[in-house]
Amino acid sequence: MTSVPTPPVLLEGRGLAKSYGGRGRRLEHVALGGVDVALPVDASVGLVGQSGSGKSTLAKILAGHVEPDGGTVSLRGEDITSTGGRRAAQVGKVAQYVFQDPAAALSHRLPVRDLIWEPVRVRSDRRSRRGDQDHDVARHLDLVSLPSGLAGRHLHELSGGQRQRVALARALICQPDALILDEPLASLDVSTQAQIVQLLVDLRAQLSFAIFMVSHDLPVVRALCDQLVVMHNGVVVERGATESVLLDPHSAPMQRLIEACPEIDVPPVP
Repeated sequence: MTSVPTPPVLLEGRGLAKSYGGRGRRLEHVALGGVDVALPVDASVGLVGQSGSGKSTLAKILAGHVEPDGGTVSLRGEDITSTGGRRAAQVGKVAQYVFQDPAAALSHRLPVRDLIWEPVRVRSDRRSRRGDQDHDVARHLDLVSLPSGLAGRHLHELSGGQRQRVALARALICQPDALILDEPLASLDVSTQAQIVQLLVDLRAQLSFAIFMVSHDLPVVRALCDQLVVMHNGVVVERGATESVLLDPHSAPMQRLIEACPEIDVPPVP
């Protein structure tokens, strides 16, 4: 029997731990209690769990936005844990982070064209290949189904769905191998969520990037992710192929998520 080769891993965390508080009368909150997670090349991994389970903390540690108290982070097999403040830039060359709320994470003072171009501008390895900024921005606005005329507008002039599309264009202009999506649909209405989900399905088919997606919304994860990792109280309680976990959950936290699952009209991952 011919064995199927294991795809190389883009981004991996081993034994990741993180705690907050613990000073004075405040009790220490253990956000992560030793978590292993991996994002293989071209894979789509969904990270689910109830609020407070440690999902966003894990994503931010992988992206280099939060320092772990313990464990290691590896990028293409190289341990980058000790690089500290440079880790976000290192990860950013491979995986771009998309925040839950672009209106809170991105500047309202910059026009859309500058917001999209900003990550290219700050990367020294792309400056010599910058080319025509307006052309590149317009091309990526079109990629996320936005008119080029929005380039001169500001975030407060856009709808929630348009802002999230701008955030995706900003990430994709870096030509990443992966997107780290932290609850990117949480602030959107149901119909807009379905549109953004379909956009991500189409973009991934066109550009072949990996996805690491934090969510509590099972239909969305089912539409986008072929692997599922379930967290509860800072630890992983279940993992496996998305359809297998959804159809036959083995952990009580996963069963509760399924019972509370909202309905969104999106297709399962092919």
